Amino acid sequence: MARYLLIAILIIFPINCTLAASMLSFARVNDYEIIESVFLDEPTVVKGYTLNSPDEKLKLGILPEAVMGPTRIDIKILDPDIMIDSLPEEHTLLTPIYLFDVINKDVYDNSKYYWFELEYDPGLAYLYDKGLYFYNGVSGKWEPLPSKDIQWRHTVRALIHLPYARLAIFGHHPIMEEGIASWYQYKECDCAASPDYPKGTQLLVTNAKDTSRSVVVTINDWGPDRSVFPDRIIDLDVTAFDKIGDYRTGTMPVIVEPYYAGTSTTTDVILTSQDD
Repeated sequence: MARYLLIAILIIFPINCTLAASMLSFARVNDYEIIESVFLDEPTVVKGYTLNSPDEKLKLGILPEAVMGPTRIDIKILDPDIMIDSLPEEHTLLTPIYLFDVINKDVYDNSKYYWFELEYDPGLAYLYDKGLYFYNGVSGKWEPLPSKDIQWRHTVRALIHLPYARLAIFGHHPIMEEGIASWYQYKECDCAASPDYPKGTQLLVTNAKDTSRSVVVTINDWGPDRSVFPDRIIDLDVTAFDKIGDYRTGTMPVIVEPYYAGTSTTTDVILTSQDD
C-alpha cells in the first residue's frame, strides 16, 4: 500500500525544519523533460520547504507561508533543444534549463518570494561572469534576475516573485584582464589566488604601469571575493608581488593573461589545468 513516499527533509537555507507530511514523486515524463514533484500540505506550508531538482543541481526554497495553502510544486529539467531559438546569442548557456511551477495558482502570494540556488560546472563556467536568468514568455526573451554568484560554492543564488518560470545560468561577460592585484604571505612562491581561473592554471601577471616587469604564477587558491573587492583581479603571493612591484604599496594595477610557452595555445593551457 506504500503508494507514496513519506519523507522528512532538513531545510538547508534559509530555515531549518522537518517535513511532517509531504508526498514526493519522481518520474520521467517524456523525452523532453524530467520532473520532480512534491505536494505541500498545510503543516509544510507553515514550516517551509526546500525542493531539489531531479539532478540535485537546483534548490528551490519555499519560505514559511510563502504559499497560502496546499499545492503541488514541480521542478522540471527541459531539453534545451526545445528552446534553442530563444537562447540569446551574446550569452552562453552554462546549465540545463529548469522549470518550476506552483500548480495551484490560487495559493500564490505575490508579496512573498521563493529563493533559488543553482549549481554550475566550474570547469566550464570560470571564464564567465554568471547570472541567473528567467524566460519572459511575454517578451520572448531571457531576462536577468537579481542574483549573486557564490564562486567558492560554484552556485548562483536569486530570489523570484513568480509562481512559474523557466530558469538557467548564462555566462555574459569574459573574465577581467585588467584590474588591481593585492598580496598575501602564503608559501613564498610564484603562486596566487584567482576568482576566475581554476587551481593549476599558469598566468602571466604584468605591472600595468611598468610593462617590462612580469611574473608567471600558478593558481593555488580562490579569491579575492569580487562581491567585496569588485576591482580586484588577482591576489599574489608576496614573493610574486615583489618581483613586479613593491609590496609596501599594498596593491597595484596589473594585466593578467593565461601563460603558455612554445607552440601551445591559451586554450591548451586552460583545458590542461582542468585535469589537475
